[in-house]
Amino acid sequence: MSLLFIQPKPIRQSQLINRLVLERQTTEEIGHVDQLLLDYQAHRVVALRCKSGLLGTKKRYFA
Repeated sequence: MSLLFIQPKPIRQSQLINRLVLERQTTEEIGHVDQLLLDYQAHRVVALRCKSGLLGTKKRYFA
């Protein structure tokens, strides 16, 4: 019996920028993705920055 492994499809940075970020438990809007912090050797996102508030002045980081 052979096992099938499904590889996740890569997501482009342009698909994530300005994407809405929600609090998982309350679905409250946190803001929009502003910047991605990348591990270039592993080809992975290690953190993202989210902006919110008037003119995007409040910034939060998620790792």
